Amino acid sequence: MTGEPTMAGRKQFDPERALQAAVRVFWENGYLGTSIHDLESAMGVGRASIYSTYGDKEDLFLRALTSYVEQYGPPVREAFRIHADDSTLALRATFDAALARMSDTDLPAGCLIAQSASELLILGARPQEAVSQLLHGQLAIITAALETDRRSGRLAESADPNSLAAFLAGTIHSLSLLHRNGVGLDVLHRVAAHALSTLPTTTVASGT
Repeated sequence: MTGEPTMAGRKQFDPERALQAAVRVFWENGYLGTSIHDLESAMGVGRASIYSTYGDKEDLFLRALTSYVEQYGPPVREAFRIHADDSTLALRATFDAALARMSDTDLPAGCLIAQSASELLILGARPQEAVSQLLHGQLAIITAALETDRRSGRLAESADPNSLAAFLAGTIHSLSLLHRNGVGLDVLHRVAAHALSTLPTTTVASGT
């Protein structure tokens, strides 16, 4: 078992650094594919210290998921803030942010949220709820942006923001799963461009 020195009840490890190691393990292996032994090895922390600092595996996963969102969520939120009146630009920036993350060879392949979503039905109740909230939150942001564009006339009146949002959010997660399974970035960029080209805008959008 991996151990760590202790002194008078003080933690002799960096909890945040250890948490980032846990993020990476869950990202690489998925929730079900990650054991406590995997976490001990990656975090350099004994099982007792994991439990006392973070709780059980489920608690640690929830903290890792929150940390992941805090690190990789801001570019997406910022895209929809900056381009509040143009969903095409906001969505293009969102796809670009996802593809930029995937092109970083220092990071695990894919996306922790997409990976967790693929395990959703076999996760425990709390992870299910956390992942579902993230998925619904993303869907709501995209839907709201598309509805704004339809009201302003940038999106065709006949467009259905709900189904379009589901398609685009699904495509973003599919890119992550394809990347995880070894599909090249050149293909992923073409998929993203095709998805954006299906938006029934009433103005000519620039290419991705």
